[in-house]
Amino acid sequence: LAGPFTHDSFVWTAEFSPDGQRIVTASRDGTVRIWGVDNPQQAIHKLPHGKSLWLARFSPDGGRVFTVCNDLTTQVWDSNTGRALTGPLAYAKGAELRNYAVQIGSYRQERTAQFSLNGQMVVMAFGSRPLLLDANTGLVLTEPFRHELARSAEFSRDSERVVTASLDGTARVWGIRDGRQWVMAFRNQASKVPPVCSPVPDLIPQLLEALAERRLNDQGLVETV
Repeated sequence: LAGPFTHDSFVWTAEFSPDGQRIVTASRDGTVRIWGVDNPQQAIHKLPHGKSLWLARFSPDGGRVFTVCNDLTTQVWDSNTGRALTGPLAYAKGAELRNYAVQIGSYRQERTAQFSLNGQMVVMAFGSRPLLLDANTGLVLTEPFRHELARSAEFSRDSERVVTASLDGTARVWGIRDGRQWVMAFRNQASKVPPVCSPVPDLIPQLLEALAERRLNDQGLVETV
């Protein structure tokens, strides 16, 4: 239909803006580029990083781009002007990432960063442990989630919880106001669990609470339903 949208080296990720009119690409050539769908010959903006990029992602309103670089830094950019909204911020030490790569062995290194639906937070699930970041400043909001070898993470639709999935065979749900484990850990019969792909429909927790006739409230106490 259009393209190719050309970089000078491998392109690791590409995705549409929420309105479908732009594409953001992250490349090993050290740039993130924003393209108009109808004009693949010329990038609208070229966001220079100088180091190989792992990931670039539009915010839910399309106004920002969150980038992750393989020098273990993240940045937030204005997608309409190409201006950097934050400086490069380090999220991990090189030794932590190398140790993670050794532990996961032949598994592909997941490079997951997701915006909350309200656009105010980003959860990252690669490196040593999952991190919760402020989507405007790029600063870490809480202590790292206590879930080693996490491959993926996803926000709940109300942006009040995060679910993480790990190679240790568990998925965990977290309250994000204080970064503590909030609900439960799910153990898989297999030794590995797949990445989390989408939020659980709101009906499912309500159905489980009705069947069990009890639930955990916001204070972590059991209530009768």
